[in-house]
Amino acid sequence: MIYPSVEKLKLSESSVEQEISTSFDYITSQKDVSIKAIKVYLTIVFGLFVYSSFIETRIIEAKVDTPSDDFFVFGIFGVFITTLTFMIGWALLDFITRIIYGVIKQYKHISYMRYLKSQLFITNTFRNYSINPILVTKIPMRISRHLPVIFNLMNFFLLCFIYYFLNLFLEPEMSITYTLVILGIFAIYYPNSCEKYYEEIAIAQLIKPNLSERKAKCIIRERIERNRKNLSYTRILC
Repeated sequence: MIYPSVEKLKLSESSVEQEISTSFDYITSQKDVSIKAIKVYLTIVFGLFVYSSFIETRIIEAKVDTPSDDFFVFGIFGVFITTLTFMIGWALLDFITRIIYGVIKQYKHISYMRYLKSQLFITNTFRNYSINPILVTKIPMRISRHLPVIFNLMNFFLLCFIYYFLNLFLEPEMSITYTLVILGIFAIYYPNSCEKYYEEIAIAQLIKPNLSERKAKCIIRERIERNRKNLSYTRILC
């Protein structure tokens, strides 16, 4: 058997190490970006609560009963801020979905690169002494898999704040009617974002060196079409 020269082995190992390092850098940068995005969203939510507290203080100081025309501008602005916060949270789920999709791909890429590195050894020395996983076909997510969806639901219920702000200048019956209409409109489309999240994760988990991203998307989407009548997307896409 003819083994590769020492120079070629070093060059190959260096290339693999560079690939692994690049993937880790990408994962780290994406985690930093996601944390910053979440902090921005939480800051906006905190601002919404602060504004609500400010309104309560004004009501107490003015010693007036609500609803009142004096709080029309405050109420409209509160509805605007609540809706804006909700839309930012909705966009954030899509943003986090893309990040998780990319991170899963990079973790799988690292595992395959580590397998390639193990092949550079004449024997199975690398694999025999390696603790970290090699050649992982599916990245374990456990609880973290569902955290973005839980956040998504919490963001949806944040819309209920609209009732508080509408109640500043409208009668309770009108306020709850408008609130339910707004909730109903968004509820029609909102589950699609959760479905899309699980779909993207399933595609990322299915991608392999011999299975392209395009083919993985086709397989997952065909699976969804076959099970379209079932409601448990989390079970279908696991």
